[in-house]
This record gives sequence, C-alpha cells and structure tokens, in this order.
Amino acid sequence: MTPDALVDLCLSLPQAVETFPFGEETSVFKTSGNGKIFALAALAGDPLTVSLKCDPEESRALREEFPAWITPGYHLN
Repeated sequence: MTPDALVDLCLSLPQAVETFPFGEETSVFKTSGNGKIFALAALAGDPLTVSLKCDPEESRALREEFPAWITPGYHLN
C-alpha cells in the first residue's frame, strides 16, 4: 500500500479526519464525532507502517498468526 492509498482509505471512513498533533511527520486519523484516534502512520517511513486501534484479544491473535507483518505499536497498549 502506498502512503496516498492509506490516507485515502482512512479518510473514506465515516467522520474520519487527518491531524498532525505529534508533528508533520506523523499522520493521526481520528473520528470528528468523538475525536478518538483509530490510526497513526509515519507516511514517509520506509517501509510504510501504520498503527491501528484494535481489540486487545484480537490483536494478540493477529500477531500470533502473522508475526512477520503485525507487531505491537510503539508506545501503544
């Protein structure tokens, strides 16, 4: 996925907005209705990575199933 495709996907979700509270290098996607973050990405990173909000139990299962692709988010629960 390209950075532009990630932005397009995130912004296609209902009430989604892109903000930059941590500086220009980190895109933070949140809902405009309640302001809750659902994704963070360093769009200039190589490789492109994205941290997504997920149920803790589901995230454990996904990390076990796809250990090469899914890792815990830096400074995220």
